[in-house]
Amino acid sequence: LTPTMSGYDEGQVFWSDQQLSDKTQNVQGLVQAFKKFIREFPAGLEFPYRDQLRKNTAMHEYRLEVNLDDLNSFDQESYTQVHDRPAEMLPHFEAAAKEVYAGMVVGKRDDDAPIPDIQVILTTTSEPTGMRDLAAKHYSKLVHVQGIVIQAGKPTVKATAIMLQCKSCKVTKEVYVKPGLEGCVFPRVCDNRSADGSRNDCGLDPYNIIAEKSRYVDLQKLKIQE
Repeated sequence: LTPTMSGYDEGQVFWSDQQLSDKTQNVQGLVQAFKKFIREFPAGLEFPYRDQLRKNTAMHEYRLEVNLDDLNSFDQESYTQVHDRPAEMLPHFEAAAKEVYAGMVVGKRDDDAPIPDIQVILTTTSEPTGMRDLAAKHYSKLVHVQGIVIQAGKPTVKATAIMLQCKSCKVTKEVYVKPGLEGCVFPRVCDNRSADGSRNDCGLDPYNIIAEKSRYVDLQKLKIQE
């Protein structure tokens, strides 16, 4: 028997914008592919990832554990994207999980209640790569290694999105920070424009950080050895 979707929890929004850039279209396509995997990956007559997401969030545990072997068998292209560009793809995967959860709770939450972020945790049953075998070809790619944690750093806070406000014109701007240990570069000039389309002269480095409107995650460094 082939399992079928009831569709009651999809909560889809259909839209069209013919002016989208290719990059935006690609991102939307990736998110849709990840959403399809979460909703439709079958295990017999069940949908384990959709059910896991519903169960975890019901206990206020906003996470989803995904076996990459399942993703590879369901959608090899999406697996390749995650494997080759994990720092770029994982935020899209988590955005997809958040949208699936949002569809599950349509009509069950207050309309103005924020939807919490969903953490996607990746696992695999594939053979690990030896640490001594790591080479340049593995750089920035997803690698499965096995070892013993010999040191754990203190948890720190890392911003994922920083809200900036111009000191002169008071306009706000959100700057996104790449995952991992990377930082971000703030714009040197205000990009707000006046009614005639000209750029406002707000001086050099006009932005202040609005900490209470920025978003953060916990970050911890682990040191492992074979």
